[in-house]
Amino acid sequence: MSNTTPLRLVSADVELTLSTKKVIAGRLEHSPSARSLVLFDPEELDPILLSVAAGEAPLETAALDADHVLLRGWTEHRGVPEQLHEDGLVVLTGEEVQIGLFRLRAAVARVR
Repeated sequence: MSNTTPLRLVSADVELTLSTKKVIAGRLEHSPSARSLVLFDPEELDPILLSVAAGEAPLETAALDADHVLLRGWTEHRGVPEQLHEDGLVVLTGEEVQIGLFRLRAAVARVR
């Protein structure tokens, strides 16, 4: 993700539990132009991308409205879309998109 991509603060204080039981916490930001949702955890070196990168699903990402993202729901991110929804940070649309060679399912969500 480019440093020039404008980000919008969604929440200054988010805590999520990954399927590995690791807790990540920090500032949650949304990039409408990149259709991405990123968690900036001060304990991590790099930002944590919670959404599917546009390069992984260019057609699917381009078809989204600016306030929508494709949320990863596989491997350590299992359950993260539901946590974000329960915390009132996103609204899950009920739609899913299959991503990549293994057809992993990403949840379509509207960022609040």
